[in-house]
Amino acid sequence: QNGKLLYSLEGHKDPVTSMTFSADGQTLASTSRGFWTNAIVKLWNTQTGQSLRTLELRAQSDVMLSPDSRTLAYASEGVVKLLDIQTGQVIQSFEGHKASISSVAFSPDGQKLASASEDGDVRLWNTQTDQLIYSFQGYPNQVVSLAFSPDGQKLAAATKDGNVGLWDTQTGQLLRFLEGHSS
Repeated sequence: QNGKLLYSLEGHKDPVTSMTFSADGQTLASTSRGFWTNAIVKLWNTQTGQSLRTLELRAQSDVMLSPDSRTLAYASEGVVKLLDIQTGQVIQSFEGHKASISSVAFSPDGQKLASASEDGDVRLWNTQTDQLIYSFQGYPNQVVSLAFSPDGQKLAAATKDGNVGLWDTQTGQLLRFLEGHSS
């Protein structure tokens, strides 16, 4: 409300490359990665600034926190993985990408997970059944970022060349291809 710094969250040795809040805003997951090192994920209590847990992962993508704050999604060696935060164990895996996975995102209800790879392949998975729902094809460039709309009905996929595809998650149809970002 007043722009005052609440906490300085210290503890990463390498640059922080991504962050994600829990849906309730109570937890922050920060990820750092060195050149030849595994990703270090730190979970923080945003009310106290205390570190809750530190995890070391072989993550190649950003790490995303599920809406219920129980699971982390990330990609490792061409496989999307869901990790139980409490046990530190992988509880689900999603395979099918042919290139390195660059981004993952949970739908707001946590029922779906999107993943994108460097060859432009975007996939939508059902986290309850482990099944592939859709594979969105047609990107000529690497997809670097994914985002769901607040209602989970749309998925935006941004490419390295500055374009964004907007997909309907219920039908798998491309709604719009937004061009206009330039470097």
